[in-house]
Amino acid sequence: MPRQSGQSAQSNDLDFVQQPQYSHRKTPIPLEYEKYKGYRPIDGYQPLIYKEIDTAGPNLPPELNIDDPLAFFQLFFTDELFQHLQECTNAEAERRSARRSASTLWKPRSVKDLKAYIGKNSY
Repeated sequence: MPRQSGQSAQSNDLDFVQQPQYSHRKTPIPLEYEKYKGYRPIDGYQPLIYKEIDTAGPNLPPELNIDDPLAFFQLFFTDELFQHLQECTNAEAERRSARRSASTLWKPRSVKDLKAYIGKNSY
C-alpha cells in the first residue's frame, strides 16, 4: 500500500524497501583542477585537462606532393597492403573453388590486377 505524505519510513508492507542513505565522499582536488571548482563533483571522476598542442594538424611527409590525389591514396594503400590483399584474395578464391566444380577454376590474381580493379593505374 502506498504511503501517505507525512508517514514515517516504517511500514508493515513486505514489499517496502527503505532506500539506503549514501554520504558523499570528499576527495582532495589536485591543483590543476582548481579552475573547475564550482562544478558538481562526481565520485571517482576527474575531468580531462586540455593542453594546447603547438603542432596540431596532419603530420604529412615533407616530400608529399599535396596536389597529387594519388600520393594521398598511397599513404593509406601501400604496396605492402596490396600484397596482403592479393594473398588473401587468392587464398579465399582457392578455398571457395575447392568446393565448386572443376569447370570454375580460379586463376591467381596479381597485385597489378588488384590495382587495376580499383582504378589505380600507376605502378
